[in-house]
Amino acid sequence: MVKLDKWGAYASEKKDFEFATALCPSSQTKTIEASLMDWADDVTYSVHDVEDFYRAGRLPLHLLADRRYDKERKGFFEKVFARHADKKGIWADQKSLEEAFNEVIIGLFPLEGSYTGTWEERAALRDFSSQLIGRYVGATTIIEKTGGLELCIDPDRELEVAMLKELTWVYVIEAPELASQQEGQREVIGGLFSIYSDAAQGQRSLYLFPAYYRKALEAAATDQGKKRVVIDLIAGMTEEQALTMYGRLTGISVGSGLEQIFT
Repeated sequence: MVKLDKWGAYASEKKDFEFATALCPSSQTKTIEASLMDWADDVTYSVHDVEDFYRAGRLPLHLLADRRYDKERKGFFEKVFARHADKKGIWADQKSLEEAFNEVIIGLFPLEGSYTGTWEERAALRDFSSQLIGRYVGATTIIEKTGGLELCIDPDRELEVAMLKELTWVYVIEAPELASQQEGQREVIGGLFSIYSDAAQGQRSLYLFPAYYRKALEAAATDQGKKRVVIDLIAGMTEEQALTMYGRLTGISVGSGLEQIFT
């Protein structure tokens, strides 16, 4: 319907999507609302996630901000630019990206050590986050162009946000501890999808599904519709429910068979 790699809508929501985009010049035009939402997400990831992971001891912001020693920054930069070796888009100018990161972290980060939770640290960290949010909200303007409105973002602030987001990638997402956990989670979700898809196609018992989803399967007219029901079921599970159900369905931990997983 639109660009599948970034934004779009399910075919089952086509009617609602067409209503929401009726005033757009074309179906391939990104709305200003979508642009604002994307920027808001980026600001969240670059500020709140960074603050949270620093508090949790996952991000060495105090080392990255150290003016005397640049070992931590150099290691961070190497990993970032190895991830974006194609140098496409915003990643084309490595020097500007490094300068943007240094301006924020060396220039603004207020703490010299790892987080211990004192009220002074809490206040300083909250002030740092507030500065960044104000900085990035103030970096946006809306201009009128032929055919509608367009969101404009200060390119220097975009570089900062891009680099701040990389902190979570380098120190959290790609950390071995989390990578192994994610691999297990992918195995669980993939396994659940395979088993429930087989059941939806009649290759396993429909009673694997809770009553609500059995009704939804009966109403699904196509294979795609049935897959959507399976996806909705899995997406609605808590992590505990997904792990419990996967263990039961694969025979790893079947339980008594009497406890309720879905209510």
